[in-house]
Amino acid sequence: MATHPVEGRSALARVTRFFERATRGMTYRPQFARAMLRAMASGDVQVASKVAGFHSRMTRLIVAALRGKPVDLSRDISPSTSTERERQVAFMLQNVWFSALVGWAGSLHPTRDISERVRTAAALMHTNSTED
Repeated sequence: MATHPVEGRSALARVTRFFERATRGMTYRPQFARAMLRAMASGDVQVASKVAGFHSRMTRLIVAALRGKPVDLSRDISPSTSTERERQVAFMLQNVWFSALVGWAGSLHPTRDISERVRTAAALMHTNSTED
């Protein structure tokens, strides 16, 4: 996704497309995805640094999608590469995505619902940001 950034006219369209692509990539191999989700949720100290790295990379990709700009994954996420609000939005959308993936992994809902839940959360955040 870093080499082929998502396109769209709005931040909402781009972040929705980003999570659609991320979900397709994650669920393409369902057994692998379920194993990865279990490992990420395990709380295992040995896995924690990998999970932190994954979240950092996802944050940079989400911020790039919000901005509609290419991402430089060699740079750490920081105040010079993103705003506090962008990082908070990325964090919240990752939480919604992870929760939806866990629901999918437990056969609670189909794959198509994952991206829709993230899009709904992003739309609600966008609506709230215009009321400030």
